[in-house]
Amino acid sequence: MGGHLAVRRDLAAYTAAWATAVRLRGRPLPDRPELADVVLTLVATFRLSCLLSKASVTSPLRAP
Repeated sequence: MGGHLAVRRDLAAYTAAWATAVRLRGRPLPDRPELADVVLTLVATFRLSCLLSKASVTSPLRAP
């Protein structure tokens, strides 16, 4: 449970930092994301989850 909360905390901190950086630059956000950006994000998320859950390199991270 503690690991899950840590991931959620880190994601919230990353999102807040990103939103603050965008706000400070004064650039407007688009109303809708481009399809290519959505697809790229989906593929990157899938590959990262596979790496973290299956690769032998990340086995120390998954060890209890």
